[in-house]
Amino acid sequence: MHRQFLKLLSSAKGESKPVIALNVDVRGFSKFSLEVESVDTALYIRKIYQAILGNYFPDADFFKPTGDGLLLVFDIEEGNNDDLTKKANTLVERSIRLVDEFADLLVGDPWIYFPMPTRIGVGIARGAASRLVADKITLDYAGTVLNIASRLMDLARPGGIVIDQTFPIGLLDDALKNKFKEDDAVFVRSVAEKDPRKVFYRESWTTISPFNRRPLEQIDWKSVNNSYTFAEFKALETWFIYSLEAEPIDPARILVRLNHPAKAPKGGKMPDVVTEIVAERNEYAYELSAGSPRLRVNIRALAKRAASNGVKGTWLVNFSIHYPT
Repeated sequence: MHRQFLKLLSSAKGESKPVIALNVDVRGFSKFSLEVESVDTALYIRKIYQAILGNYFPDADFFKPTGDGLLLVFDIEEGNNDDLTKKANTLVERSIRLVDEFADLLVGDPWIYFPMPTRIGVGIARGAASRLVADKITLDYAGTVLNIASRLMDLARPGGIVIDQTFPIGLLDDALKNKFKEDDAVFVRSVAEKDPRKVFYRESWTTISPFNRRPLEQIDWKSVNNSYTFAEFKALETWFIYSLEAEPIDPARILVRLNHPAKAPKGGKMPDVVTEIVAERNEYAYELSAGSPRLRVNIRALAKRAASNGVKGTWLVNFSIHYPT
């Protein structure tokens, strides 16, 4: 496939197409992939892709994996209102079924013997995209509409569907349209950072984060930073408590990192190039104790991951917490 792609690139041409873009993402996949064997992770994601494409979106004009999800593109016939109406209704109806049925998609499969993620997020947008095509084969799509679908998918937490203002919501059948709430005060990174954007979502599935209720320029990121030798870091309590200066506006946006040298440092100093370990959501816990915000961090879990990278006790490591207020 890759060789065919390379061969076709020399004759590829770009063209603009009106499309509807869907970005779907399996929620909790990172945690899931740490808890099961890698061969099982690959098996699960293959079967999930097959189920989504085969049972819900078999007529996608283009699709590609995004690691723990899929980008799907559906061409619209320009100027054809019937085509736009049909595809808008079909894609929203199928997306609703996918969210409803996702937890049970692989239940009963004899090869799936491990706990699976139970939620999926979907972002939907409409607009013009650039299609790279050669010999009538679509090689790729690019454009703002794809980025918008991706950003809105990220809003769909803990799961659900978020639809962009560009989507022809008025063409939906009443039974579908009435399932969604209109919200015109949502800020989205790289899409609507200063001026709010209108979106549609189901309140029973999705909660818009307080982080997205404020212009991004008004978000104040605070940090906790500490340097240790690796031996000192490992010697901390298993669940070590760090005090935070202020309450995060959205604890789900907290970032916990441990940076360490990629190889034995010279002179004991932290080099410019480091390896970054990002804590998984189950490796820390936010809490408000007597009005004081703090974060409990599983030091043992992070230290174990660093040790597996070859970090030695005398090496310097940098630990940091970043959170929005």
